[in-house]
Amino acid sequence: MIAASPAATASSPLVVFASSTDDRFPPDAAVDGNPRTFWTSTGMFPQELVLKLAAPATPRRITLLATKVKDIEIYAATADSLSDPSLPSGTAPSTAATADAVLDPFDLVTSLQVPAGQSRISVPVRVAQPVSYLKLVIAAGHHDFVSVHSMDLE
Repeated sequence: MIAASPAATASSPLVVFASSTDDRFPPDAAVDGNPRTFWTSTGMFPQELVLKLAAPATPRRITLLATKVKDIEIYAATADSLSDPSLPSGTAPSTAATADAVLDPFDLVTSLQVPAGQSRISVPVRVAQPVSYLKLVIAAGHHDFVSVHSMDLE
């Protein structure tokens, strides 16, 4: 798990997973509130950032300040969908137990194509219930590498 940067506030989402990382441009820089810091991909697509919200919420929009992003998908999950209440806390399910289970608890809530050169990206989000996690998938870029400088949830 990646810890939030010192600049993040208590209401800031926490980056709990990133598909790529570079020590100079860590994933938590995408949500640290400072548009001068950023997370950058290390090449190849798709790229993912999974965010844990400070509290369950029903966000209506995510506004990104990013570069070279072409195709974005936003997924959402509740805290319950990421846990198995039948297991004792801290216990991982066995392979046999997960063979028939849904492997991805995230539901696609929106996707968007971004024109080349657009750096401020407003992505509408439609969720029917409060969610605890959001997954940002950058499915394609206008370049081999993309960066995310900030993410604001409304």
